[in-house]
Amino acid sequence: MAHDYEYDVAISVAGEDRSHARELANMLEESRYSVFYDELETSKMWGKNLLEYLTSVYRNRSMYCVMFVSEHHKKKVWPTHERRTALARALEDEREYILPVRIDDVDIPEIEGTAYLDLREMTVADIFKTLEEKIDHDRESTAQASVKAAQSRYSFAPVEGKELVHPLIVYALLGGGYGIADGITTTRINVDRSNKSNRFSDKYEISEHNDRIWVVCANFNGNRQFFKYAHIATTPSGTIILECYYSGGGSGIFGDVGLFQWKISDLSEHEVELVIVDDIVLGDRYDGKIVYEGGALYIHPDQSRWRNGPDSLIEKRID
Repeated sequence: MAHDYEYDVAISVAGEDRSHARELANMLEESRYSVFYDELETSKMWGKNLLEYLTSVYRNRSMYCVMFVSEHHKKKVWPTHERRTALARALEDEREYILPVRIDDVDIPEIEGTAYLDLREMTVADIFKTLEEKIDHDRESTAQASVKAAQSRYSFAPVEGKELVHPLIVYALLGGGYGIADGITTTRINVDRSNKSNRFSDKYEISEHNDRIWVVCANFNGNRQFFKYAHIATTPSGTIILECYYSGGGSGIFGDVGLFQWKISDLSEHEVELVIVDDIVLGDRYDGKIVYEGGALYIHPDQSRWRNGPDSLIEKRID
């Protein structure tokens, strides 16, 4: 199950060993990781029921628990509570949660067999570096899984078992009326939240024309506007190439080739957004051949009688 944790790391330590924990917590904070270390949470914890508060931190609110394992940790009341709570969480997780750091040779049966780092052989800086690599790897793996999930769920052409991306989402990303407010253009949209929202609720249909399958939204906003897109290709690197046309209700039909990618949200590695990465303007009533082959996009000269589009071949390398 996907989680957005309040803390990247919760540190569990006995009072006698605080110097190590404090040093690690400071390194994490300086590198902009979110860390729970009780000395940094004094104002938050003041007046709270500590039993409930610490249980929530070590059971639900942290991605990892770094546990400074020592004789003091084994014997002290609060570290024992933190350890038992973390163990309960570890039994539920599909991946590792408790990251032990040994200070001495104390035997704690509950974490026997868990791989650990040893503070007698490493510096706190070494431990921080190892922890940083672990967190970043976890985030990257989560992000990759989230992008794959979006690719598996959504499509830009009719595919059985997949949900079409609403054409007005593409329109907004190309700078359409749905995407402009006070001069700020939308460049990324969370499709999970938006695809069937009131904002993008206009009906659309599928049509075939010029050897393309078009996703068409007609008469939206209560007037004669229409927007349509067709999927040209998805490159090996995941760039989605769409041929798009818009009319505001008059005689003009304005074309673009939009390049899009699925990217992780800045808010959470579990949320994916459709992002516009480039837009090639085709002009009014473009009539020409557009193909992607051999790792390159080719937009041929405009053959319409108006000749408002490209007058020479456009070649763009997109791996």
